[in-house]
Amino acid sequence: MEEINQLGLEVFGDLNKFNIWFESENQTLNDKKPIDLIKEVGGRELVVGLLTRLKYGIFI
Repeated sequence: MEEINQLGLEVFGDLNKFNIWFESENQTLNDKKPIDLIKEVGGRELVVGLLTRLKYGIFI
């Protein structure tokens, strides 16, 4: 979880903004919340992958 928080802070620049994103439904994740998705098999990788793409400006 620490890795995800750190990456979220890098992407959003603020933990509050990251937490709002983390706890909201996300269209890219089939309208699932990242916080719920990390509990599923393979979900953590999906969330980390999306955050990494956002970090580098890849929005698809």
